[in-house]
Amino acid sequence: MSIQELGSIGELVGAITVLATLIYLAIQTRQARIAAEETAKFAGLQATHSMLDLYFNWRRSLFVDPAHKEIIAKANAGAELTDSEQFALRYVFHDLFFAAAYSYASSSSGGSLHERQGDVDYIVLIMKENPCALIEWKGIEHVVARMGADFIELVNQRLSEDST
Repeated sequence: MSIQELGSIGELVGAITVLATLIYLAIQTRQARIAAEETAKFAGLQATHSMLDLYFNWRRSLFVDPAHKEIIAKANAGAELTDSEQFALRYVFHDLFFAAAYSYASSSSGGSLHERQGDVDYIVLIMKENPCALIEWKGIEHVVARMGADFIELVNQRLSEDST
């Protein structure tokens, strides 16, 4: 065999190796993309689960501790609250506001089972039904804004639309 023939065989082997490498990289890239998509779906589902857990905890706090329910009713009626009642009222609504802001922010993850607007609608509904919630909102919205200013803007926009 001459050097030219050996060179031709080497070029053929090199071309086959390059082709095999490209096929291998295509397979690996596809598997990495599928893994990333599955991870994003899982993260979205986890975020949705966390959001539901936060909302359920808020609702549970109203039913497990009937004092919370009584405090909210008292505040909505415009009755004077003691310092401990005011603290409990803030605690209950602040949990709700932070849960909604967290849920709103987490819904941008892929695979989320709810729309961002749902969190805004839920908070606005709670505030319509509970005037004391609106007072608490005005006192804490600047802190909640750190979790997402667009959430605050949408809630305030809906509140102003509904009040006109």
